[in-house]
Amino acid sequence: MSGPGGVVRGQVLGPDGAPVGDARVVITGAPVPVPDIAAVTDGEGRFSIAVPAAGRYTVEARADAVPNGTAAGSVEVSASPAPESAAAFDADADVGSDEPAPLPSSTPAASASVVLTFRHPT
Repeated sequence: MSGPGGVVRGQVLGPDGAPVGDARVVITGAPVPVPDIAAVTDGEGRFSIAVPAAGRYTVEARADAVPNGTAAGSVEVSASPAPESAAAFDADADVGSDEPAPLPSSTPAASASVVLTFRHPT
């Protein structure tokens, strides 16, 4: 499904549940081609990435603070602005937040949220 873009927002958490700042969050799967860019989480582990179209996005986080850790999850951005949907994922890492670039559209952006959490390496 594609249509007007939106924003993927989220938070990256460490194995102890604390926010992870300076984590790099990238889109690893998208319904349309996307630029190879990364958001960097703030001190509270939050990030946001503007996306060009509605559909399912997979995001991944890595952080120097969590060696060998990666967190990944996916979230659906709907075609029309709707109440924010949220999903939580337990993975090897967690994701943080950045302000998205403005979307080139007069249509209000849809928003979806995801929480990525690093787990202790096994």
